[in-house]
Amino acid sequence: PDLNHEGEGGEGSGSDRIQYLLPENWNQFEVLTVECNVWYQSLPPKWVAPMLELEGDSLIDGFRTLYAEFAPIPERIATHTLDVLIDDIPTQSSPRLKAWPNPTAEGTVFIETTGMLGPYQLFDARGRMIESGNCGQAMLRVNLPEAGQYYLRTEQGGIPLLRY
Repeated sequence: PDLNHEGEGGEGSGSDRIQYLLPENWNQFEVLTVECNVWYQSLPPKWVAPMLELEGDSLIDGFRTLYAEFAPIPERIATHTLDVLIDDIPTQSSPRLKAWPNPTAEGTVFIETTGMLGPYQLFDARGRMIESGNCGQAMLRVNLPEAGQYYLRTEQGGIPLLRY
């Protein structure tokens, strides 16, 4: 949600902020290697799909034939690797969040904490925020939309969630 936005919300920064959550068993003072690949595709499939669904238009039929033969494929235009020494990992004395049932088959998960939960964000496995809000209670009910892995982030910490 903050891609190309400055701290005050203005556009045009050309940047993005990404947070990585390390596993609890991560050893302090280990080197973390981060690799970033930038991909470009001149004509993304999601832009073409609605047009290809149209039937009976000779121009689209001609394009459909060409597209089938020469569909653009993404190409990597840049790669950058960065080694980072992780030397300051905050520790938590005990888990602040509990989730049940987790994993879930139906998609409903209850999140509980001591005190008020407050602001929260629910992310899917690709890092897309799918829900956010502010819970004024110690318990929150979330509905995971489909099978997959999710992550709920709050001021008390975060917790992975799974729907199968």
